[in-house]
Amino acid sequence: MPNQYLSTTHCKRGHARIPDNMNKRGGCKLCAVIRKAEWTAIHPGAQRVIDQKYKRQQTGWTQERFENAMREQGGRCANALCNALLIVGGPNREARCCEDHDHDAAIPTPRGLLCNRCNRLLGHFENDLECVGGLLAYLGKYGKSRVCVQHRAIDCTWCLATGGEGYC
Repeated sequence: MPNQYLSTTHCKRGHARIPDNMNKRGGCKLCAVIRKAEWTAIHPGAQRVIDQKYKRQQTGWTQERFENAMREQGGRCANALCNALLIVGGPNREARCCEDHDHDAAIPTPRGLLCNRCNRLLGHFENDLECVGGLLAYLGKYGKSRVCVQHRAIDCTWCLATGGEGYC
């Protein structure tokens, strides 16, 4: 059945039918944006659920895997040195729960749940542990880092016991 608006110069809402404004099926892109906004206004929160379900499919996470990870981690960030309480949704963006996954894997591989802050930091470093270690060592020179890079601990007891300052 042919689209009744294909032969006209404008869609039913008056938008110009130009190639930049037409989708693959011949519909108006601007009208699609308006329809989505209207639907979202009528169904608040529903789009977020749909977006979350789609994102989980793309990253290899499932609801069951999410619940298991949340239980195993005790509702805390997987970064042991952060250990922030994770919040699902809500206004606190720093503690918001993020489903971390391996971006380099051919098949999406979930890793753990991080707070938004740790997830953003990990994204900036792009899993480059040498760079992170180098920055910690740099901060350690100025007394700003209490993290022992060699033993991966805060105020390293091994280093303190051997006469060190608690970080290597």
